[in-house]
Amino acid sequence: MKINQSIRFNTFLDCTLFPLLLCLILILSSNNTAAQELPFANLSIADGLEDMVIFDIEQDDHGFLWMTTRTGISRFDGNQFWTFNRSNGLPHNLVRDLLKAKNGKLWAASEAGLAWFDGYEFKSISEEYWPSNVSARALQEAADGTIWVATYGMGIVQIDPSGNPKIINQFNSSTGFPSDRFRSLMIDVDGHIWAGDSKRVIRINNDGYEAIEWKAEASEIRTIFQHENKQIWVGTRNGVAVFDGTAFVPLDFDVDLSNQTINSFTVDHQQHIWVSSRDYGAYEFNQDRQLVKHLNMSNGLPDNSVNSMYQDSENNIWFGTYGGGIARLSAANVTNWKAQNAMPNPNVYAIIQDNNGCIWIGTNGDGVSLLCEGELTHITTKQGLSHNKVLTAVLDDEGDPWFGTLQGITYQKNNQFHQLHISEGLTGPVVYHIIKDLDDSLWIGTNNGLNHYQDGKFTSYFTEDGLPDNRINRIFQSKNGDIWLASSNGLSLFKDGQFTNWSTSDGLAANFINDIYEDGKGVLWLATNNGLSLFDGTSFTTWTTEDGLPHNNATSILQGENNDIWIGTSRGVAIFDGSNFTVITSREGLVFDLVNRGAGFRDDQGNLWFGTAKGISRFDANFKPGSSTPPPVHIISVRNEMDALDLNTKIRIQQQDSSLTLSFTAISFQRAPDISYRYRLAVNEDTPWRETRLNEIQINSLAAGNYRFQVTARIGNGAWNSNPAEFNFEVTPPFWQTPWFILLLIAGVVIFLLYRNWRNKQHALKLENIVFDRTKQLEELNQGLDWLANHDSLTRLSNRNHVQNLLNEFSYASSSPFAVIAIDLDYFKNVNDQYGHDFGDQVLKRFSKMLSDLIEENQTAARWGGEEFIIICPQIKLTQLKILSLSIIQQCRHLIIPNHLSETVDVTCSVGFAYIPGFNPEYKLVTQMEKTIQLADQALYAAKHNGRDQLYGYIIKQPAKTIQLKTYLSDIQDAIDKQWIEAVKE
Repeated sequence: MKINQSIRFNTFLDCTLFPLLLCLILILSSNNTAAQELPFANLSIADGLEDMVIFDIEQDDHGFLWMTTRTGISRFDGNQFWTFNRSNGLPHNLVRDLLKAKNGKLWAASEAGLAWFDGYEFKSISEEYWPSNVSARALQEAADGTIWVATYGMGIVQIDPSGNPKIINQFNSSTGFPSDRFRSLMIDVDGHIWAGDSKRVIRINNDGYEAIEWKAEASEIRTIFQHENKQIWVGTRNGVAVFDGTAFVPLDFDVDLSNQTINSFTVDHQQHIWVSSRDYGAYEFNQDRQLVKHLNMSNGLPDNSVNSMYQDSENNIWFGTYGGGIARLSAANVTNWKAQNAMPNPNVYAIIQDNNGCIWIGTNGDGVSLLCEGELTHITTKQGLSHNKVLTAVLDDEGDPWFGTLQGITYQKNNQFHQLHISEGLTGPVVYHIIKDLDDSLWIGTNNGLNHYQDGKFTSYFTEDGLPDNRINRIFQSKNGDIWLASSNGLSLFKDGQFTNWSTSDGLAANFINDIYEDGKGVLWLATNNGLSLFDGTSFTTWTTEDGLPHNNATSILQGENNDIWIGTSRGVAIFDGSNFTVITSREGLVFDLVNRGAGFRDDQGNLWFGTAKGISRFDANFKPGSSTPPPVHIISVRNEMDALDLNTKIRIQQQDSSLTLSFTAISFQRAPDISYRYRLAVNEDTPWRETRLNEIQINSLAAGNYRFQVTARIGNGAWNSNPAEFNFEVTPPFWQTPWFILLLIAGVVIFLLYRNWRNKQHALKLENIVFDRTKQLEELNQGLDWLANHDSLTRLSNRNHVQNLLNEFSYASSSPFAVIAIDLDYFKNVNDQYGHDFGDQVLKRFSKMLSDLIEENQTAARWGGEEFIIICPQIKLTQLKILSLSIIQQCRHLIIPNHLSETVDVTCSVGFAYIPGFNPEYKLVTQMEKTIQLADQALYAAKHNGRDQLYGYIIKQPAKTIQLKTYLSDIQDAIDKQWIEAVKE
């Protein structure tokens, strides 16, 4: 209540600068509910987590993160979860505590005993030493390597972990100990064992044990912690108590914790102390117990009850919650604002900063939010805005804000809101962008022309004046005063009263431009809906997803602190250093991956702001993306058709069992999507490496010999890990190819040499054949690896890489017809969600087999990504194309795919095609084929948009010699209206 009064008082003081009515509006619309959120990444069952209740978190020496739950233990590599439960050796699925011993061994305290991880599965202490009805609650390792366990039923026990682990010491009621049930345990730096039960703390030392006097409110001891100053703290159901040398007394913090249940303590790399609670979230305190931050559901935690906390090797803080899964607080300096009471609409289109340092935020439907000193107030049509959808904002020469909306302009002048509409001379109601000229006049981009507002008058420009299009998305004024325009039909320069225009025909990535930026060298950067373009005044250079851009729809451009370029896209933010892209997504703190057009802003502190469809992210000026240090890489499993193979020893595999599936992983919790792999099956040091984004490969039958499979990884374009993971194995030949058999054969030849001289020649011939066979098998192996690089391992169809190679290698008459079919399985996400990904994989396999059976020998079917497929159809007639497209839809409807419940799951698909009767010989063939693929993809989108389970196609009618495919792609409806393209729907 005090905070609210303070805000209203400060607002009242500001009334000297505002009219009374406007001031009252701001006071009434003031809302002190914090909308600010920290960069959390929340993981749940949908991501593969075993259960939403997390008891403990631990990171092993390999870099994996382990989380205990009610239904097993989850292991996480940053991208994938593995689950361990009773089927993997745990004595019980409910595990409350994990301990990583000094030798790297992982121990688990479960509801029915103790277990350790041997690298493959868990091993339990035998029932001879551990009754099945005794719960292990907490684990600690002593300096001598023994393991101490707090239990419910046996008191405190000491375990000898060597050999076959066994109990060597017990403290319970049978030995005179005051209790058999303990929840918490801690070994201090002096070797004393501290144990907490329902009402007190017991200390065990070499002289025996003692119950420590308790001068706080009696309560269950939930956790015990030793501060770096050697103080012993305990978390209870009534806050925190500290041992003063004689007794436990209440410990005061900057926040009153006395009525809170304290679940855990941890210390981060800054020596800050973190305290987690039930129902109140988590707290970060400095060494003086002063509050640094309070984390709860209002700023990003998925649940207010936090059972455990852990700082990983990348300095991320992980929170295990009671019902909300697990949350990772990124170490990156990012602050987010999402949809909450204080920010009703998170879809942000415009961001500016006024002269007082306050941030004005234009939203899609809820007007303007003003963020000032951590508090948000709101301005809507009720306070004078012309429309609540605000697309742009700017400050005029007097520092007053102007807002471009869906219905004209609203600006504040003389402390009053005013509006400009068509009736005042504005040429279009939709105002996309406003900038202030160097002479303090305003340039306004609308849906119907360019407007120049000066001295209260409008000057307007349209296509008849030289504009490439009347829709102006963005305006930019360069240092020399030139006005650059981003339209929906290319780039335009307004100089000396004349327009000069550029489009895709000049090399621009796309005619629809979302944002413009000029760097320190005077070079223009253009964010288009088909890539990032650089314009040096003469020519264009373009980057797309093939160069590392996360999505071809580039929406905004900002300059970073080190002259790097930040590009907002529909799939995250990319940081471009001139050579490589580093991608920032929601995993590294971005509030949402879809950045809105032009919704980027750099404030006076150098912080970068991005407006997205679900909130705002502010990246501090000193922000650095997650480490690109080479990640640890591990081989997870090697399987043949018979068994999972032992990875720790060199094994021998019979040649008939040498078809292998190898799974591997590299660990990064912030940049898992940016990991790529390099692998080889080495027979010598000259064996070449191959790259992949997949973490599993298959190798078919191998020739006899010694092999070393190696795999390494890197993050983004960083350095490769110089210590690849290895798996060494030997493929043994059949007995007739073994050395002893060959020697026996030679001996036989020698014995019969005198009377069977021709045997010697046969033997030599046989040896030559064996050498030939081995050489041929090695060649086949390399061919197999080439196949893996060009095919999808799940569906065995071609992949994108193979299709691109085919297009590059096509020798094709320009007059020959060419077609592409694009296919998408309808509502495939629902199949995965309802029946699981394993069943979804079966659907993909069956559908792919169906495509393979339908296509002709000269046609190529490829998995284009997820549930998307394409078919390349050279020299195909239009009638054949339609028959094939309809056959795909019809046969898909009749696919019979039983699930694990013996039910039949219906599957449908949407199909789009593009047909071109011939190519333009003046342009690169491969480029025209790629554009045909894009046209088919747009036809597929039309089929999906029209209701799915149907066919939609584009037939190019206009001869390709006069009209380029790029023109079709930029505006399909215009091409249809001009009868360049015929749309077909069936």
